[in-house]
Amino acid sequence: MTPVGLAPTLLTLPAELRNAIYAYVFASTDANVSYILQDERSPFAHALKLEDSGFHSPRSSFSDDADPSEQPYAHLRPLQVCRQIHTESALYALSHTTYHLPSSLCDPSDFFQRTRCLSPAKLSALTHLTLSAKIGSLRALNESWQNLPFGHPSLRLQKLTLIPLRPDAAKSVWGEIADLSQAHTLAYILGETFRGLHNVQEVEVLNRDYFRTGVWELVYRTLCYRMFRWGGSKCGVRFEGPVEEVNEIGGVGERGQTTRFRVFFGEGETRGKEVGEEVCRLLGKEGTDPRETELALDAGVGP
Repeated sequence: MTPVGLAPTLLTLPAELRNAIYAYVFASTDANVSYILQDERSPFAHALKLEDSGFHSPRSSFSDDADPSEQPYAHLRPLQVCRQIHTESALYALSHTTYHLPSSLCDPSDFFQRTRCLSPAKLSALTHLTLSAKIGSLRALNESWQNLPFGHPSLRLQKLTLIPLRPDAAKSVWGEIADLSQAHTLAYILGETFRGLHNVQEVEVLNRDYFRTGVWELVYRTLCYRMFRWGGSKCGVRFEGPVEEVNEIGGVGERGQTTRFRVFFGEGETRGKEVGEEVCRLLGKEGTDPRETELALDAGVGP
């Protein structure tokens, strides 16, 4: 209770109000989508208390002459105010921040090594991860993940975003051939991964590295056909086809355009379309009769 005559402070407010404030602080800004999961000695690690050393004040972890608003982890600075705020809000902050991971973390052993400093509670609080990697590195998804995101049983992701990067050869005179080859490889990797992927509600695949529009559509069509051949018209995986949206990073066509498609998992999921319905749409047909669709595929329609 706050003594009579004294103005309430954050820590004297009821827990429900404090939680509402934490929700506003950590979930109301776009700044929470530009993270790199760093090592234990980084200011980011200090902010999340990722190492075993004692609590660090903001002055001990951040440069005094740096502009706090320009720090990529600036919106997590409230975690360093005091122990109580950190204890109460750290898991909420983790679960409402999207962390961008480098391609090296495709490999489960590297992911385990980088996240070993996280307690099980903090690791399970990670719900939004973004992975940027060349298609060759993405092979780890179907070869090493063993049907779990990053091969880690503690992760329960609401959303995994994949940003495939074009090969170096794409910038040469053989760029178109390289793109076509990589399109089939990417569709194969995604198809094999999605067949048994657990603990992920949604996978979003973004084209932010200027794959040609035709190549990107080929990736999506080939993926849908593979999933249909594997599991039929209803295989427990739902699709939302490629759409273009404005994005500062760029993508297909004019700079500022990003193309993405989404895949949804889980029983009772209503977003997207069943694979049979999506394949019929791609074939320019109406209805979802799997026999008609399968006949079309056997006749050579599509890759």
